[in-house]
Amino acid sequence: MHGKTRIAWLVGVLLLGFFILGERGLARADTGPRQYLPVLAYQRPHPSLHDLPTARRYIVREGDTLLSLAYRFQRPLDLMACALPAGRDAREPLHPGEVVFIPPRESVCHVVGRGQTLGLIARAYGVGIGDIVAQPQNGFTAAPYEVVPGQRVLVPLARGVTVEPWSYGDGQFTWPVHGVISQGWKPEHPALDLAADAGTIVVAADTGVVERAGWNTQGYGWLVIIDHRNGYRTYYAHLKSIWIGTGDRVVEGQPIGLVGSTGNSTGPHVHFEVRDYGVRVDPRGVLPVAGR
Repeated sequence: MHGKTRIAWLVGVLLLGFFILGERGLARADTGPRQYLPVLAYQRPHPSLHDLPTARRYIVREGDTLLSLAYRFQRPLDLMACALPAGRDAREPLHPGEVVFIPPRESVCHVVGRGQTLGLIARAYGVGIGDIVAQPQNGFTAAPYEVVPGQRVLVPLARGVTVEPWSYGDGQFTWPVHGVISQGWKPEHPALDLAADAGTIVVAADTGVVERAGWNTQGYGWLVIIDHRNGYRTYYAHLKSIWIGTGDRVVEGQPIGLVGSTGNSTGPHVHFEVRDYGVRVDPRGVLPVAGR
């Protein structure tokens, strides 16, 4: 065997050996306690190949509300919940000078459910983890990108992609208004009266579809009824104004109206009912202990 041929043969053997060892090394790393590829994916989240839309930065002006911004930018109100920074309570009023991000029309304001991860959410909508991380109001700053149930996550969508919005509640309710219980649940009053200043924002206690939104002649005044499509319905009565309409999909924590004193009412409050397959139950049985 000539010298040059021998050298080429030896180099080939060495390269083959390194390749085999490298493959075995990767296999061991993959099956070990630290999963090599998933860890790498979290550390370097790649965006999808789509040219996805981005949110528009907006500085809040005097008098702005989520509702007025939804009208101005022609966005659904449930999508506008994701205009707020992560962790920002949608019930609190907007403050002049505050920065919000108007979601693109081709996007979804996803409310994280139990057991969901950012990876699962990204795959469900056909986008990359990096596409979600890149949305500034989502508040993801460093890996690992963890999410918790109830967290709002703005998911951008590729052009032409449509999704059927999830409209089923999970039965884990949130308090509809910041206030105090002025009258508790009892057989002759099967609801909670939550007293608050007139004009305080009222939010949907869980995800669902608006069954009714309008004036009630039986004493409820301006009334919203939400069907959570899991056996529960919630009632929000005596409202000053209503921000949604019959047939609208709402997500947990989405503003639906303002505290008022319409109908048979002696002061500003929300008459809040929870019905389980038509039976009025004590809302405190399904509401969190803290957070009202």
